[in-house]
Amino acid sequence: PFLGNLSVNDPPLDTMLGPLKSSAHHVTAALDETLAEIRRVNNVLNILENKRRQLEEFGSEYKTALAPIRRVPPEIIMEIF
Repeated sequence: PFLGNLSVNDPPLDTMLGPLKSSAHHVTAALDETLAEIRRVNNVLNILENKRRQLEEFGSEYKTALAPIRRVPPEIIMEIF
C-alpha cells in the first residue's frame, strides 16, 4: 500500500513513518526467509548432484563389467591382438 509513496521525492509524513518502517521490516524478514530457503534448496541440489555423480560412476563400472568383450575367452583375445 505504501509503494506509491516510496517513488516520490517528498519526505514521508510523520504519520506514515511507523507503517513504512513496519512494511520495510516485513520486506526484510521475507527477504531473509527467501535467502534461507535458497540456501536450503542449494544444499539439497548439491546433495542430489553428488548422488547423481556416484550413480553415474557405479553405472559406468557396471557397464564396463558387463561389456561383451569381457566374455570373450583370453585365448581368442590373444589371437586377435
